[in-house]
Amino acid sequence: MTVHDPYGTSTVLVPTVSINSVLKDRKKVAAAPSTPAAPKSNAAPLAPAPGWELKPIQRIERSDLADLKHWQKKGLISDDPFNKFNKKLQFLTYTAEEYVNSLTVNEWTKQETDELLKLVQRFDMNFFLVTDRWPASLPPRTMEALKDRFYSVQRRLATDRGLATEADAAESVLLSQPFSKEHEAQRKHQMDRYYACSKADARRDAEVLEQARLIEAAQRRRKGDVKKAGAGAGAGAG
Repeated sequence: MTVHDPYGTSTVLVPTVSINSVLKDRKKVAAAPSTPAAPKSNAAPLAPAPGWELKPIQRIERSDLADLKHWQKKGLISDDPFNKFNKKLQFLTYTAEEYVNSLTVNEWTKQETDELLKLVQRFDMNFFLVTDRWPASLPPRTMEALKDRFYSVQRRLATDRGLATEADAAESVLLSQPFSKEHEAQRKHQMDRYYACSKADARRDAEVLEQARLIEAAQRRRKGDVKKAGAGAGAGAG
């Protein structure tokens, strides 16, 4: 389209687009597919390697309904390779009579002890989770208190049932080294103090340890020199 300059000095050309061309472009865009079509492939699916086959996994310890398969060599038993790692925690449980006769204490009720053993079984003796999931409806318990109650119950049941001989008791940590919640609380307190130390405190402790090591080494050398001197004097007198 041509537009004349009102001052008559020049002629301005303005580009124009016809309505028909715009409509044609819109129809092309609307007719175009939203996603490009995948190229067709005539290649056949890959065949399994010779001597291998796809077989279902025998679920021995699984409680779900997952249908699992894997590739394995022909002729092998299709077993779940992770079954050997599926170990269940085994610990002693008590009867109502055993609890009344041997496990009754003032600090714990039977309901609390029952709940403790359920949580220990559920979380595979992970006392961090046991402490975290301890019911709010029951009196609050520290991790040390939960450990102390569980190990004391196990130790008492093993002793009352005669499951551990004297030789076993000497080798068993549960029987020979009873859990002490006071010692555990003190150990954690000392660890907290250690991690709260500054770098200057850590350097000072390292210097003290190094000085102690040098003093012990000097004492050992002095004792060795005294022994050598005594042996030399005895040989000269002889």
